[in-house]
Amino acid sequence: MSAAMVEFQICYLLGFVPWDRPEIPAAVQALASGPDSVAPGRALDLGCGRGNHAIFLAQHGWRVTGVDLIARALQTARRRAAAGGVALDLVQGDATRLETTPVRGPYGLLLDCGCFHYLEPADRARYAAGLARVATPDATLLLFSFLPVSFGFQRWGGPRGAEPDAVTAAFAGDWAMRATRRDDTMGGRRRRAAGYWYRLTRGLAGALTAALLLLPLDAAAAGGEDAAELKNLMAAFAARPTSNAHFVENRFLAMLKEPLKSSGRLTYVAPDRLEKQTLTPRPQRLAVDGDRVVLDPGPDGGPARTVSLAQQPEVGAFVEAVRGTLAGDLPGLERYYTVSLEGTLAGWTLRLTPKDAGVRKLLAAIRVAGKGREIQTLEFLQTDGDRTEMLIFEDPG
Repeated sequence: MSAAMVEFQICYLLGFVPWDRPEIPAAVQALASGPDSVAPGRALDLGCGRGNHAIFLAQHGWRVTGVDLIARALQTARRRAAAGGVALDLVQGDATRLETTPVRGPYGLLLDCGCFHYLEPADRARYAAGLARVATPDATLLLFSFLPVSFGFQRWGGPRGAEPDAVTAAFAGDWAMRATRRDDTMGGRRRRAAGYWYRLTRGLAGALTAALLLLPLDAAAAGGEDAAELKNLMAAFAARPTSNAHFVENRFLAMLKEPLKSSGRLTYVAPDRLEKQTLTPRPQRLAVDGDRVVLDPGPDGGPARTVSLAQQPEVGAFVEAVRGTLAGDLPGLERYYTVSLEGTLAGWTLRLTPKDAGVRKLLAAIRVAGKGREIQTLEFLQTDGDRTEMLIFEDPG
């Protein structure tokens, strides 16, 4: 048992539980109502404690499993659930090591209001991968973490806390960051307890915004000479059977001072195979072959996952932005995007604006730039203002 778990045992035994507050945080309430609400289904409350958040979700239609290591806390949660007229599935176990518990998914909503920020940095990626294993392909994760050393945590053995970039890095690959919100009220009367709520989504639609990455600008329909140039460009790509390159990627997130950097290899084999292999900072492989997408999170990231593009239309839009361009498949691109071209074969910029309303919730637009039949940059602009830039360096020959 970790030192943190021992401290929790002692705190519950003494009745010193400052985190057990009757108020439901606004970020949790937003899951049940408002524009950012999530349709009820199965939910997992990680480190549920005395059950306040789990009971709230159950009262709003969710079928909730709560997991906590402290038996005394779960006893209180059962009493509160009975008094509130709801049923909870309460499991005693370590929420940071779900593989050691009887918890089995899939869950469409995961809530962490106190687990992640206790973890050692080396354990965070393992924890994120464990959550992905019990999550549905399109699950939502709502997580709260204090910032490091908020109101002297370290002096009494409380949470380590985490900076926003550490949270984003831990969940990169399996999860995509959708929103963050500063909250300085979670420490109760201890006003100096600063932290953030993080809302993430899992699944290849989310992972591709961090894995196939591209970007911005509005586009008008191509016509006249532009239409002819566009056809020439597509024909040049269609005549190329393979493409191999290395990439350097920078993700610019509003909450971070510095971009998240990664690098690796890109491979395209006509007519429809595309592979992105991230080598640093964390190995990961994404392969698209026909209608099949395989995401392998790499060592310690859990098993590879396979989905069909036919079942994930939003994923299909992301895939075809890259694969359709490399294949010279203009009809395929126009299935998902309004397409326009600026420049000539000597130097061009292809602009893609999503047609599907679901895709537009995530993606404002895409810009693909290059010369001849080489792509040199992919830029991706999310609707929340975050963006990603991928620089591509084709192998000679």
